[in-house]
Amino acid sequence: MTKRWRRYLISLLFLGAGGVWWWAVATAPLEKNSVVAAREEFSVLVEAGGTLEAAIYYEMGPPSVKDVWNYNLTWMIPEGTRVKEEQVVARFDAQDLEDRLREDRAELETVTQEKEKEQRQLEIQLKQLDLDLVEAQAEVEMVSVEASVPTELIPALELAETRLRKALAEERVVFLKAKLQFQEDLVRSKLELLDIKKQRIEQKIEYFLNARAKFEIKAPIGGVVLYIPKQDGGRWEIGERVWMMLKILMVADISTLRVDAKVLEVDAARIKVGQPARVTVDALPGQEVQTRVAEVGRMVHERSAQDSTKVFDVYLPLAELDEAMRPGMSVTVIIQVTRAADTVVIPVAAVIATRGGTFVDILKKAGGRQRTPVVLGARQDNRVEVLEGLEGGERLSLQARGES
Repeated sequence: MTKRWRRYLISLLFLGAGGVWWWAVATAPLEKNSVVAAREEFSVLVEAGGTLEAAIYYEMGPPSVKDVWNYNLTWMIPEGTRVKEEQVVARFDAQDLEDRLREDRAELETVTQEKEKEQRQLEIQLKQLDLDLVEAQAEVEMVSVEASVPTELIPALELAETRLRKALAEERVVFLKAKLQFQEDLVRSKLELLDIKKQRIEQKIEYFLNARAKFEIKAPIGGVVLYIPKQDGGRWEIGERVWMMLKILMVADISTLRVDAKVLEVDAARIKVGQPARVTVDALPGQEVQTRVAEVGRMVHERSAQDSTKVFDVYLPLAELDEAMRPGMSVTVIIQVTRAADTVVIPVAAVIATRGGTFVDILKKAGGRQRTPVVLGARQDNRVEVLEGLEGGERLSLQARGES
């Protein structure tokens, strides 16, 4: 090879290396500070926390017994136990009720004995009155015989005396009959009062016997037992006094498990029935359940007594149930609000917001920028949908949002 050709070859190598260096320098800022408008599937998602709950459940507490306001808790079945219908889940001390039953039974015995005594006295009095009445009627008959003697055979004074005795005997018969009737009515009234008193006591005894059975709290349905905390958040302990209106546990039908998601108030207008969602249970990592929004709550409320964040309830059914799922478990819900199968998506950082509108800067291959107006759609995190202005594939300059 001649020296001339060597000089040509070296010159070409230097020119090639210089060209590569120039291209790298020229394009490095372009790659670093730009992004390509991608055409892809774009979904707007709303994430919310929540808990599992049973759509069918029963809360239980002390029984309702007349004149009993507080109940002593003696036993509760362990939380998380699966129970059958009518299975005992809690017990309260029925000693006070037993004492009242003993008192009522003693009173019933007293009333029963009093009634028997009244009946015996009635029988004695009625027998005596019957005897007196028989004697009086016999005397009337005897005097009537004496008075029937012809007047010419006895003196006038004796006849008058006989007639007087007859009148007195007849009046005594009338009196004894009236007294007998009065005595019968009086004792009958006493017995009726005693019967009423006895019936009332028997009703009380029957009521307390039925109430005693209620001191054993039974599950109205089959399901899982969950404890209901006290107002201060603590758990009920054995031996504590429980007010009659409070609830200490619930039985939840696991087959009706659903998600109660707490969605922020700002997202309320975007959530609709039928939107697809996916649910993950915090205690069961790796498992994801696909579902849809079934119900959207109408009332906004605070998340909890300790958290004043405004939220509303969104309910989602669970078609796939895991044996380990329990009411009260924390869940994370991601709801798909909108979905575009093929749309232009760019970073928010590429958007230039000015008083005159919203723009992007398209980087030209030959150099320079072309400011282009765009119409934006839904936004998800740091990405936004472009409805008009871009076709996809354009390289955009990354600018701070709000730069003019």
